[in-house]
Amino acid sequence: MKRPELVAVGTSLGGLSALTTLLGALPENFPVPITIVQHRTISPAGGGLAKLLQETTRLTVVEAEDKMALEPGKIYLAPADYHLMIEEPGRLALSTDASPSSRESLSDVGVTESPCVSPKTAPMTWPL
Repeated sequence: MKRPELVAVGTSLGGLSALTTLLGALPENFPVPITIVQHRTISPAGGGLAKLLQETTRLTVVEAEDKMALEPGKIYLAPADYHLMIEEPGRLALSTDASPSSRESLSDVGVTESPCVSPKTAPMTWPL
């Protein structure tokens, strides 16, 4: 079986406890990038969830930016009100479109050229 190249996690607001437990259990040398999409509101101060998650893990947590390159062992958090997609070659893409995938609703994982990570999907791995 091929080793995963990406771990994608999607949670709703009630998944924060499970998410912090998961991230806290990951080793410092985790070999693949992790993307996280969680239902949340925009924080006026900004970065609140990233700071909270950073306190629970030895890995680096960053708010994802459009066209950001994926790096092993780094956690990429989708900004509030954005869809997070993977572009070739191993770069993130952010979208505010109502439907980030022409084939699936925004609550599903797209399987087109730009797989979409969405808050209602089950934890999964996705090769780039």
